[in-house]
Amino acid sequence: MARLAEYMSDLAALLGHTDRVHFVGLEGGSTVLVHAVEPEAVPKVRDRVRDIQTHDAPEEAMRAFRELDKRLEKDNAVGVLRSHDDRKVVEFPGRTKPKRVIYGPFNQDGSLDGQLIRIGGEEDLVPVHLREERGITHICQANHRVARDLAPYLFGQPIRVQGNGRWFRDADNNWEMKRFTIDSFKPLRDDTLQAAVQRLRDIDSPLRDLEDPLGELHKLRHG
Repeated sequence: MARLAEYMSDLAALLGHTDRVHFVGLEGGSTVLVHAVEPEAVPKVRDRVRDIQTHDAPEEAMRAFRELDKRLEKDNAVGVLRSHDDRKVVEFPGRTKPKRVIYGPFNQDGSLDGQLIRIGGEEDLVPVHLREERGITHICQANHRVARDLAPYLFGQPIRVQGNGRWFRDADNNWEMKRFTIDSFKPLRDDTLQAAVQRLRDIDSPLRDLEDPLGELHKLRHG
């Protein structure tokens, strides 16, 4: 029942106009969700479903399509949305979809910015938790020397850490970091964008006197 409710929720999001689309019942055999669309909403729902086929539908409709297809794939099934006259309107390949490729894992040097929110442990490489401004927390690691130098910045100003990360790309093309070993770091200014822009404006530079400073910079770089 819980799984069925998930399918129904995705189908409602796919069709949209939820105040005009109603659940009617289930038919026997393979699970068949029967729904009815109020006459005045039929053109809008028809256009929405048609746009799904060409990937021009609103993002919430395309997201619902992808979620439905993922559920069918996990349940080793396929699906199809049919019209009242039994025509195929949208097909969900589900289990028949070609298997997507996972890349990695591989190592790459890089950097991460954020606030140090946790540090400590008895291992040779100490766990270090770094939280980005957008709320994502990266679980990193560092040797005892780097961890000791990091400690004063706990819950303090933002820092930028440099090191080597281990990454892979999943079947949905999302990059995920499995590990990041910190080699060094530096504190960042905890300024607002307004303050940073004002600091740039306060710099006494001959660029201010040029009629076309961007053009002059281009000449310096490219001749």
